[in-house]
Amino acid sequence: MATGVEEFILYLVFAAGTAVSLFAFLWGRRLKLSGRIPGVIRDDPAFQEIAANGLVVAGETEVEAPTPQAVMDVLALNLQNPLNYANSAWSSAGGRVGQIHVERPGALELSFTAEGLGISEGLVRAQGGAVAGTMRVRWALHVPGAGRLITVGQAWALLLGVPASIIVPAVIFLYVLPARNPAVRGQFLQVLQVCQLLWEPFMFVGMSSRRLAWAGNCLELLIAAAAFEARTGRPAVAAAPAPPSQGWRGAT
Repeated sequence: MATGVEEFILYLVFAAGTAVSLFAFLWGRRLKLSGRIPGVIRDDPAFQEIAANGLVVAGETEVEAPTPQAVMDVLALNLQNPLNYANSAWSSAGGRVGQIHVERPGALELSFTAEGLGISEGLVRAQGGAVAGTMRVRWALHVPGAGRLITVGQAWALLLGVPASIIVPAVIFLYVLPARNPAVRGQFLQVLQVCQLLWEPFMFVGMSSRRLAWAGNCLELLIAAAAFEARTGRPAVAAAPAPPSQGWRGAT
């Protein structure tokens, strides 16, 4: 028969393992549903279409600018120059040179699509800021690879994490603990090996969250660089630095 300690360890692995795997799955689901989108952006009808196309990152920033249109004109040019985002969070694997195609439906709005990059499309809208000489910019980016990473993490959690945290303790309880041989009974601690399957879903979902953040930071840097150039007439270094880990680059 199982002792109190043995039963406690088995129950702990079952309860904690199942809860952790389900938490990772729900974290990924929440990220898929809302991405990284502030409420003020999510409620804006202009961004609802791009948000419906997949996992997105969005934000709002305020910069100093002579006029919003001047900044948008410079930003449109900078987005179409690959040198401005080479070796940035938008770069794809293999050193391929990506391209961005910009459309200007209005003086204070631009949309763009990307080829060969870690993003697929984006939308930027500008308006006057709360203070004279400033402008407020709302933007959104579709980052398709981030959604695939979440899917991998969710599949791992449901197909490996949850079954292992249920099946392994049950097998130990039914077939190992009843053994009379102390050496066999001692193997019940091997149930703790299940914990090795529980961190991977968090790794994949976390990589997706970081990919979204890096992609958004790159666009915000491009916007700030365009505002600096429009305000001073001097070029700015617009490319965002490459993220510290390149392991997430790959599919575009």
